[in-house]
Amino acid sequence: MKKQLVLLISIVIINSFLHAEEFQFRGLDFSTLYSDVVKQEGEPDEKVDSSSANMMGDYYILYNKKQVAEYEAQMEIEFEDDVIIVGTYKFSFTQNRLNGGASDPRNYFNAYNSLVSKLQSKYGEPIISDVVETFERGTSEMYINQLIDMSPYNTIWEISDGAIMLKMNYSNKWDLYLIYISPRIYSQIKQRQNSTEGL
Repeated sequence: MKKQLVLLISIVIINSFLHAEEFQFRGLDFSTLYSDVVKQEGEPDEKVDSSSANMMGDYYILYNKKQVAEYEAQMEIEFEDDVIIVGTYKFSFTQNRLNGGASDPRNYFNAYNSLVSKLQSKYGEPIISDVVETFERGTSEMYINQLIDMSPYNTIWEISDGAIMLKMNYSNKWDLYLIYISPRIYSQIKQRQNSTEGL
């Protein structure tokens, strides 16, 4: 009886490892071909090759309106050798001007916090997490300028040798990106970081 219980537990553990959810972007593996992406997502709004853009891959495709969580985002999928290497969502929210002329960041900070919470419930604790405000102190010009000075804000999860990065920064306006980085590209990024340490 004891041996059967140990065998049953072993089978359950092995089975859970074999069927663990792979790191994917919109249900697509990072070995997914361009043609299979188009089958799932439809024809892109735009296709841009690397000669006209600053990127790591050969080309990217752009979809102007895709849903992620409860938000609408612009979606970009970058390809190298015809397979996905990076998937990015760019969120745009209304940026009302405050009395001092600065952009009101509340919509961005609220979305950042919401996405951190959702990703954390799915992927666990991030390896890097910048805390962002919930605006309990109001929105004075001085306070908004402090938030701008502290940007960018990053939260990063490492998953199956790949990574997910949530990035919010200010450059004349607030921007919020959710980036899924394939294991292949993430290992290149880490190698570059390691080779420049101590400089």
